[in-house]
Amino acid sequence: MRIAPRPGGGLTSAQASHVTVHGEIAVSWRHENGEMVVDVVVPAGTDADVVLPLHPDSLTETVGSGNHSWRYEVPVDERPVYSMETSLNVLAADPVVWRGVTAVFAKHLPGIPIDGTAPEAAVMSLDIVLGYIPGASEELRADLERAVTDSNTQGVHA
Repeated sequence: MRIAPRPGGGLTSAQASHVTVHGEIAVSWRHENGEMVVDVVVPAGTDADVVLPLHPDSLTETVGSGNHSWRYEVPVDERPVYSMETSLNVLAADPVVWRGVTAVFAKHLPGIPIDGTAPEAAVMSLDIVLGYIPGASEELRADLERAVTDSNTQGVHA
């Protein structure tokens, strides 16, 4: 078995379990106070490769059946600095930022989608998009700027 939790998207903890023909396998993780805590239960008679998420050495441990636990410091992840000139495809690749950008569009321009994966997204920025919106309000611009720049100070992806 391979257990590879993938923290992200603003989550600070998660847990899951699954019943296999060998018994129940379970994993839980939480990111708290700069540390990652990972707990795994492996069914009797089986082994698992556990990929420790956000581990500073990208560690994978092979473990046998039983309860296993790890606690380690997580390196601080410096967030990229975004602006209104950052291309849409770069913004869309960051789920935290893109969630904020799409929420602003839903608020100000309901029903009008914004696609950060389209080929033209590589050469389009929010500044350029605003130029194509007749009568774009200053509130729309301010909300987009906030969605993009607030992410610059969020620190670690949890």
